[in-house]
Amino acid sequence: MNTLVFLGFRATGKTTLATRIAERLKLRYISTDDLIEHNLAMPISRYVAEHGWNAFRKKEHEIASSLKDSKNAVIDCGGGLAEHADVMAVLQPLGPVVWVDANIDDMEHRMKDDTTRPLLSETTLRHDIEINYERRRHLYGHYADIYINTSDYSIEECISRVEEQIRDRIKPGRDVPEE
Repeated sequence: MNTLVFLGFRATGKTTLATRIAERLKLRYISTDDLIEHNLAMPISRYVAEHGWNAFRKKEHEIASSLKDSKNAVIDCGGGLAEHADVMAVLQPLGPVVWVDANIDDMEHRMKDDTTRPLLSETTLRHDIEINYERRRHLYGHYADIYINTSDYSIEECISRVEEQIRDRIKPGRDVPEE
């Protein structure tokens, strides 16, 4: 299996880590959020403002489910995908699941000026992170084969640690053509 699935709460460094590992291993990078935005022809934040979180979760479910045959890829999952057990049942067999985590202070700091990430609930940013992270944390842990905390290590150290843990499971690809 030459696919890695990256899972975790938003603002943990998941996308940075996933893109860098995809480049280093010469695997195709797939972002579920990018696929959704392309499909919707608008940013997620605007879609959520206009249609609500439930409509977004349906679209997220549809897009992520379509990745069931992905090979030679690094799949960067939106933070809420862990709440879809049926989607995780499709993604988990593709290859190791990497849970990218960070401490709440770091997540808050990374999100404070980011207008592209709508709050998941109507509250303060800190409270939004705390309640939603706590709700999902056990799910991330349930699905994860590998755990990395970006608050504990530099990005380079995180990449090295993930590469060490996948060495026998993932073989580097050749230059992967864009689809």
